Amino acid sequence: MGRTRILLLVLVLGSGLASGPGSATAFATDADLHTFYANRDFTPAWDRPGRLEQLISALDDLAADGLDPDDYAVSELRGRSARADSSAPIDACTELLATQAYLRAVFDLGLGRVDPATVESTWGAAQTQGRETRRATLLVQAGGRLDAIESLWAEARPALAQYAALRAAHRRLQARAVTADWPTIADGPWLREGMFDPRVPRLRERLSGAGFGPSAPVGPPEQYDAPLVAAVTAFQRAHYLQTDGIVGPETRAALNVPLARRLEQVQMNLERMRWQGHAPAGPKVLVDIPGARILYLREGRVVWDARTQVGRPSRKTPLLHSELTHLTLNPTWTVPPTIFREDLLPRIQEDPRYLQEKNLRVLDNEGREIDAEQVDWAAPGDIWLRQQPGGDNALGEVVLRFANPFLVYLHDTPHQNLFSHSQRAVSSGCIRVENPMELVALLTEDNGRSGREALAELRASGETTIVPLYRPVPIRTVYWTAATDGQGGLVFRPDIYERDPALAAALAQTTGAHAPRLECPQHQVSALLEGTDR
Repeated sequence: MGRTRILLLVLVLGSGLASGPGSATAFATDADLHTFYANRDFTPAWDRPGRLEQLISALDDLAADGLDPDDYAVSELRGRSARADSSAPIDACTELLATQAYLRAVFDLGLGRVDPATVESTWGAAQTQGRETRRATLLVQAGGRLDAIESLWAEARPALAQYAALRAAHRRLQARAVTADWPTIADGPWLREGMFDPRVPRLRERLSGAGFGPSAPVGPPEQYDAPLVAAVTAFQRAHYLQTDGIVGPETRAALNVPLARRLEQVQMNLERMRWQGHAPAGPKVLVDIPGARILYLREGRVVWDARTQVGRPSRKTPLLHSELTHLTLNPTWTVPPTIFREDLLPRIQEDPRYLQEKNLRVLDNEGREIDAEQVDWAAPGDIWLRQQPGGDNALGEVVLRFANPFLVYLHDTPHQNLFSHSQRAVSSGCIRVENPMELVALLTEDNGRSGREALAELRASGETTIVPLYRPVPIRTVYWTAATDGQGGLVFRPDIYERDPALAAALAQTTGAHAPRLECPQHQVSALLEGTDR
C-alpha cells in the first residue's frame, strides 16, 4: 500500500473535512469523499499528467456561469501545480483540494449553490428528495469523468437552451465590464425625437456600448435623431419599459443601473435556471413569471411561446411544479373566495344587476342554485358564484388544469388588450395565455391525438367539454428577472415580487470570504506521513 493511498484513507475517514457554513451545496462532505475514493480503492485521482491542469482550466471557465473560480481554490491549485515536481507523486493535500473543488463545481452546476427551498420555495418540487437524488447521480458521474471534465460539467448544467444563451450573454457582459462601467445619463428634460441636448452623446455611447444602437450620429452630435430613437426603443423593449422612444425618468433609471448590478442580476438568474436541473425528457410547459411569457418545450428546446398575464404583486402567481392533466372548452368559472370577497362583492353591493350583466349564478355549498334576491349581500354567508360560458367568462374559451392548492390554472381571457402592455402583472394569480388554442393543439398532438377541427367544433358548440390528456405534461412556473431574447440579447425584467434581494443575499453567503474552505494543516500531513514511513 503506497504512502499516498494510506494518507488518503486516513484523511478521508478521519480528518473531518466537512463543508463549512454558507452554502447549501458547499464542498463535498466526508461521505461524498469516502464514496468517491472508495470507488477508486483510495488511489489518487489527480496523479496522471495533465489531469490537474485540465481541472484548473475548467475551473477558470466557471466564470461564464456566474461563479467565481477562486471559490473553488483555483489560485491555490494553480500555485500547487506550478510548484509540483512532475517526477514525484501528487501530495495528499493537493489531491483532496482538487477533489473538493471538482465535486463542488459539479454539484453547483447541477443543483445550484443555494437550496431554492431556503429563498424561493416551489410547491410540488419535492426539492429535498430531488436534490439528494440528483446529488448522488452527479457524484457517481464525477467518479468516471476525470479525463472529460468539460463534458461532465456541460451535462451537469441544466438542459435548457435558455441557460446556454444566458451563459453566453453573461460572458459578453463580463468582457464589457473589464474595461469600464457604462456612462450615466444626467437628469433633465424628457428627450423626444428631434430635440438637441448635451446628454445625447453620452446616451449614444451608453446604448452603443450595450449593443443597442449606432456609435455615430447622422447629424449634429447633440441631436436626438431617428436612429438613436430606434436604439432607445430597442432598449426599452429589452427592459420591459413602455416602448415610446422617449427618455423619461423610468428609461433613464434603467439606463443608469450600474453594469455590476446587471452582472449580478444575470448571475442570480443563472442560479435560478440551475435549480431546474435536468427535467424529464419530453414536452414541458414553462411559465416565466417576470417575463410574462409561456414556453412550450420539446427536449429542452422552445417550439412555441406566447405572452401571458400573471398575478399582480398583491396576488402573486405561485412558483410550482405540477402536470397538465386535462382542459375544459367553454368552461364555467367558479369564483375563488378571495376574488368574490375583495372584487365582486363590492360591485354586487353597489349594483345587484352586476350578477345578470356578468352571467353569474349564485350557488349554495351543495352546488344548488339559489335566488340572488334572497341573499343578504351585506352578509352573504356561505355562497358561491359561478359564471356561465360565454363572451364575458373570465376564463375565456378554454382553461388548462393542473393540480395545485392555489386555485390557479392557465386560461384564455376576454382581456385581450392587456397583452400589448409591457407590464402584464395584472391577474389575480392565474395565468392568462395569449392564443391558448395553439397550446391546446400542441398538447393534444403530443398526446397522440390529432383533431384541430374536432376541437374547433367542440369550442363552437358552446357546450362545456372536458378533454383529458392521456399523458400528463409537466408544467413549471419560474421566476427569471434576466433572460435572453430570440437573438441571444439580454433582457431584464422588473422584479415584480421583490425576490432578487433575498437571493442576492443568499448567494453572497456562498462566495468570497464566506465560501467554505478546505482545511488540511501541514502539521497534520507531516505527522501522517511520518506515521506511514514506520
